[in-house]
Amino acid sequence: MRIEPSATDESLLSLLSLAQLGRPKMKLINVSEGDEQIDAGGNLSGSQATLMEAKDPGMKARNAKTFDGFRFPLPNTPDMVTQLFSPARAKNVGDLVIVTILVLHLVSYCLLPPTLRVPVFGALFALWRVSYNGGIGFLLRLQSTDQRLSSWAQRSRLFTPSGSAKSDKHDGFHRFLKSEMETSVKDGYAFEKAPVEFNTWLLFRRLADLVLMSDFTSYCLFAAACGGPPLHENPLLTWLRWIVGLSLIGINVWVKLDAHRVVRENWYWADFFFVIEQEMECTGIFRWFKDPMYTVGYIGYYGISLMAGSYRVLIVSLAAHAAQMAFLRWVEEPHFEKIYGKSQKED
Repeated sequence: MRIEPSATDESLLSLLSLAQLGRPKMKLINVSEGDEQIDAGGNLSGSQATLMEAKDPGMKARNAKTFDGFRFPLPNTPDMVTQLFSPARAKNVGDLVIVTILVLHLVSYCLLPPTLRVPVFGALFALWRVSYNGGIGFLLRLQSTDQRLSSWAQRSRLFTPSGSAKSDKHDGFHRFLKSEMETSVKDGYAFEKAPVEFNTWLLFRRLADLVLMSDFTSYCLFAAACGGPPLHENPLLTWLRWIVGLSLIGINVWVKLDAHRVVRENWYWADFFFVIEQEMECTGIFRWFKDPMYTVGYIGYYGISLMAGSYRVLIVSLAAHAAQMAFLRWVEEPHFEKIYGKSQKED
């Protein structure tokens, strides 16, 4: 996820047309009978546009465009922490599954004897980190190369009812997905009206939410298992470690929040599925760092290492950071160059 200097709408559209090379043509799934269809310009018309518009007067309406040129109003989606933990938001089955898995991490930490906590949570963190940089990276490469995930959803009619009395199982799964997605994205979203790329991204996001939250939780528990002051450490040095560590974590939190404020949906790799039509400006943390989430945004790992007082945590933090930079280099940067052009990346 990254942000670059602003570009004109014309240049963005021309780059989008280039990005279509090698991609299958995607069609918007037909909506239910009686609803209005796509107009000649490839835009949602009439009741569809109304149903997809942002309803929150405090949020500016935005549009997005799929890689085959279909343009649609972009609903507002919550960040994963708000969706999972805010009591003001309705919860769905996916939320309960993710929170349950996180709670199981905590319960396991409490039940395990101290001698097993380090190897168990070291292995768990390795598993979730491979799932993140390897598993999610692999899926994003497939999506970037030929829109594989969206094409699969299209072919399997994942987001449309079968219309057949013999397909109760398919229709039951369709109703389940509709309930899940409309619960988490209430503002201006209609399941049957949304393009397949947007719905595929929402489904992909649930997997990303699980992996990212579990990755961070298992890392923190591994650090807690390794933590403890070194023998004969001066109390002043202990205080210094904690003060510096908490300061680095505070910087980390600010960087992540400010970066999320700027990139929003692209934090969750939305630009692998569609491109948001907006002026991109280098604001906030992006004025000083090109990839703040993956560079200075990992400074909190080193703060936690200091607070744990453990070289094992430091080594694991360095390895995780290196894996994240490899993810940036081999997954995100090639896709960014394909969509926005190499010349903008080098500006």
